[in-house]
Amino acid sequence: MGGLRHREGQPVPCHTAKECQSLDVNLCLPGCSPGSDTLPRASYSNTTEVTIVSAPTPGTRSPNEGPAGGRGGHRHSLVSQLCSPILCFPMNLSSSPAGICLASGEPEPLSSGDLPTCCPWLTSSWVKNVTLLPICLSRGWLGRGTRGWGEVNLIVVLYGHLNLPGLPPRAKNNPETQQLCPAHREDPAICFGSQPCVCLSTAPPESSPARAPMGLFQGVMQKYSSSLFQTSQLAPVDPLIKAIKNGDEEALKTMIKEGKNLAEPNKEGWLPLHEAAYYGQLGCLKVLQRAYPGTIDQRTLQEETAVYLATCRGHLDCLLSLLQAGAEPDISNKSRETPLYKACERKNAEAVKILVQHNADTNHRCNRGWTALHESVSRNDLEVMEILVNGGAKVESKNAYGITPLFVAAQSGQLEALRFLAKYGADINTQASDSASALYEACKNEHEEVVEFLLLQGADANKTNKDGLLPLHIASKKGNYRIVQMLLPVTSRTRVRRSGVSPLHLAAERNNDAVLEALLSARFDVNAPLAPERARLYEDRRSSALYFAVVNNNVYATELLLEHGADPNRDVISPLLVAIRHGCLRTMQLLLDHGANIDAYIATHPTAFPATIMFAMKCLSLLKFLMDLGCDGEPCFSCLYGNGPHPPAPQPSSRFNDAPVSDKEPSVVQFCEFVSAPEVSRWAGPIIDVLLDYVGNVQLCSRLKEHIDSFEDWAVIKEKAEPPRPLAHLCRLRVRKAIGKYRIKLLDTLPLPGRLIRYLKYENTQ
Repeated sequence: MGGLRHREGQPVPCHTAKECQSLDVNLCLPGCSPGSDTLPRASYSNTTEVTIVSAPTPGTRSPNEGPAGGRGGHRHSLVSQLCSPILCFPMNLSSSPAGICLASGEPEPLSSGDLPTCCPWLTSSWVKNVTLLPICLSRGWLGRGTRGWGEVNLIVVLYGHLNLPGLPPRAKNNPETQQLCPAHREDPAICFGSQPCVCLSTAPPESSPARAPMGLFQGVMQKYSSSLFQTSQLAPVDPLIKAIKNGDEEALKTMIKEGKNLAEPNKEGWLPLHEAAYYGQLGCLKVLQRAYPGTIDQRTLQEETAVYLATCRGHLDCLLSLLQAGAEPDISNKSRETPLYKACERKNAEAVKILVQHNADTNHRCNRGWTALHESVSRNDLEVMEILVNGGAKVESKNAYGITPLFVAAQSGQLEALRFLAKYGADINTQASDSASALYEACKNEHEEVVEFLLLQGADANKTNKDGLLPLHIASKKGNYRIVQMLLPVTSRTRVRRSGVSPLHLAAERNNDAVLEALLSARFDVNAPLAPERARLYEDRRSSALYFAVVNNNVYATELLLEHGADPNRDVISPLLVAIRHGCLRTMQLLLDHGANIDAYIATHPTAFPATIMFAMKCLSLLKFLMDLGCDGEPCFSCLYGNGPHPPAPQPSSRFNDAPVSDKEPSVVQFCEFVSAPEVSRWAGPIIDVLLDYVGNVQLCSRLKEHIDSFEDWAVIKEKAEPPRPLAHLCRLRVRKAIGKYRIKLLDTLPLPGRLIRYLKYENTQ
């Protein structure tokens, strides 16, 4: 559930945990908890709204009230003004409708009919419209006046007083729970469902809440004058500002005659002239212009002139008056934005026209070299663009990043602006500082119509960016099939090869199967390798598009690439090993059917036995699947040390998961060394048992014998390994070797009895 929402549906902002800790009170908004203790919340799915009602002081009148002293009730949201606030929410504390009114910190049971007596200014019509909100109160706060917990069905009004010194540094959780609300505390607390908690003191207020000038959260408002807590006491209005806002020229003239200095800036550097321009009071503006002509270009602390303010607010009459009086049109603010730039930002064509007519610099470079034309192009404002170009704006002006207005149009997909600029001679092949072309940028942001227009205008599709990538590369990466189809006929294959990366790599990496199919249909080299400098960016030194597809476990892309001739044995690490690691039998079968080496090794981590066995050891069914297909198990039993003593076993975690860290050639790891690793040794017996089914007369080395002898149940494995092996088994191995591992799958086609074929395929081996 999200944050609390007031009646307009706007979320209430949440304090950060740091802000909560800095408060003298425990006010916890969503996502915050004071101190280090976790404050459990009650979970209510229907908690949607908190309404705070300001109790008007006697003799005052709120905007929603009638005559003073009446019963109006001024509603506010949690982010609005807080003055003697009353928290209203529903609760039934007994089996019959009841309520609580804490006027002095002590509970007093009420009936529903007593509600107006407790809060005479609260109208019953407003109470009916309040969204019901369940709350939690600690039992200690409610005291003996309560008679248990019940269902939510009645509005209850709580008066509360915040006593800052009496609050603990953080709220403590009461281990005792209740059915309605599990989040009880030792200290007084109001918990809004699973949302904010306000911890209150039971100390009685100095006066009744209705008479308190600030009431609840008084200390918080004094400490925190942020957007969340704002005082309802309005600051006194300056008569000068009031006169300007009301357009009272006579009042201004009177002040001037009386000798009041109206050229004195306030603490923000604003003059009355700025105020008049801001509020659009032309008469007041002229009075001040005539009285203080030297202030016409004076700036605020934000370096904003009256011209700038009038432009921002869209007061054209004030803008024209200032310019006719000689105001400078090109003075920028602290952000280096000129009035002309702001007029373009607000798409105010009339303001642009007035400024251009009064010699505003149409090529003024604002923040980071951005011009008014750049801004109008980004907003696709053709009318403003035409005014600027006719006023002398350069269509080839570049910002700090070498970006022209046409580049902006292509980047943001503003087709009409692009056509306009092309008509006025803008360079279609413009490139930014990073060498990215407008076409490249349009492809990157998938603006299909812009790409089509640029190509029709003769844009060069073979301009690379600083990374050597072409528009086709980025389109393939994004997976935009239509853009790829537009780029294929105009992209040079030579440029693609020079880039060191094929679009096939990018399409396979992002699982863009439709684009991959289009590229293969266009006869892109399916075995194009990544350039060494690009392959080094990957820890596994991958180089083929097939490897990307297998890593992503994309069976369709793998099949597509293999059918178009992808070589499964080109990478440093065989894609078959990746498929084994993923446990994807379909991918393994595809790779083996297309010639993947079932006895693959890893050059950077040499072993005396196939790496396929190493990767499949922890899954015996997978290991048997590979051995059935012809994987060579003989090297597993060709130990260098035989029956002699073995050196200490190396740590396979550092040898097989990390790249070599030195130039020294790594030593070859024996099978017995690998199965001695703690994470593999418990499986050593079953692994050896499976492998013995696929080898002839072999000798177990001393280390393998130690493993087998360590478990009583593995004694049968040792007996199985003793030579001579059964003659039928040796004949089977001889036949399979004669057939070859790449033709094992053709055993079914031999003119042999079915029983013999099943024996050759190990289908009868348990």
